[in-house]
Amino acid sequence: YDDFSTPCFDGRHNIIMGGAWVSSGTSASRYGRYAFRRHFFQHAGFRLVEPLNREITPARVCSSRAFIPGHGFVENPIELIGLKSNNIIESSNLQLTAELDDAFKQEVAFSLANSATIISYLRKPDHGYGKFVHLGCGLGKICCEVSADFSDVLGIDYSGRFVDYCVKVKANSPREEIPGYVTTDNVAHDKLTFKQFTWLSNEIPACDIVLVTLLDRVMNPAAWTLKLFEIVEVGKTAVVVSVIKVSSLER
Repeated sequence: YDDFSTPCFDGRHNIIMGGAWVSSGTSASRYGRYAFRRHFFQHAGFRLVEPLNREITPARVCSSRAFIPGHGFVENPIELIGLKSNNIIESSNLQLTAELDDAFKQEVAFSLANSATIISYLRKPDHGYGKFVHLGCGLGKICCEVSADFSDVLGIDYSGRFVDYCVKVKANSPREEIPGYVTTDNVAHDKLTFKQFTWLSNEIPACDIVLVTLLDRVMNPAAWTLKLFEIVEVGKTAVVVSVIKVSSLER
């Protein structure tokens, strides 16, 4: 949700996943996720474990820098005293990984290699002039190119860095220049909307055609595929671009 989940994915929140033995209700679920800012002491009563071998620090911390939409990258300095280098690791969080330069370059390469074919398909006359949703919009090239062909265009991605770039494209504000990554002059900026989501929430409107290009970078492709039935109008079109075999999704 824009006013609940999304603000927590800004690189400045910590996530508690799963409840403790004293939790109740939804807080007891091992799938529960609760975010909090780490600049104040919000929680108390944690159980602390003290190692028998005081020379070994049980804590493992992440030093990965975080991308905050509208601000860019911010460093994530380690503030624990006496922490050894082997306890400092890179984050395995897929969202943070998608903010890094390698992921940015991969998205540019994908768009340059495939966007022309995808756009040509989306512009077929039988697709009509309805609502278009792109899941995994990346840097927004496809959304911009077809914005004049649909009544509404919604681009969704879980990467804050990608969405931040899309917002700058829509506003025609200064942004990182990418060789060969240009859009036509016929961009309907008033029809474009870009949002950062980590999942398909209920606020995503039903559409006439949905394009999915993020299955290769999500943890559960089958779940995303099943969710498409909730956002595509009956009898309308879903286009999936992926290297994942259909048999894998069926399983």
